[in-house]
Amino acid sequence: MKQSSKVYAQGFVATIAEGVASETAIKNFVRLVDRNNDWMKWPKILTAVAKEWRRQNNERLVVLESARPLSVVAKKEIAAALEKSDQVEERINPVLLAGFRLIADGEEVFDASLKRKIESLFAFAKE
Repeated sequence: MKQSSKVYAQGFVATIAEGVASETAIKNFVRLVDRNNDWMKWPKILTAVAKEWRRQNNERLVVLESARPLSVVAKKEIAAALEKSDQVEERINPVLLAGFRLIADGEEVFDASLKRKIESLFAFAKE
């Protein structure tokens, strides 16, 4: 029976939370995906597992996008504004032109990019 990625993730994380040995849980999980012939969903399943794990452990994935690599000082200042439990993933996105953007668990929370400022100016000019 085919399952959604979210259902797979919830089941796997619950199994680990019950104290089943990680190696056993992983082997059984892989067998289940194989038995259901859901290998095409594997990338989505892994993403859902990571998201569910963070949710269960009150953690967030924060993506820090910047137009160019940020300085060590800038990274420290941004990190100071985040929770200690946040997992930070850095990405270079030249489309931002300058500045940076923070995306927590897939939802934009702060945008200090030049791209956004330019778009705001054009939107204001159209009014």
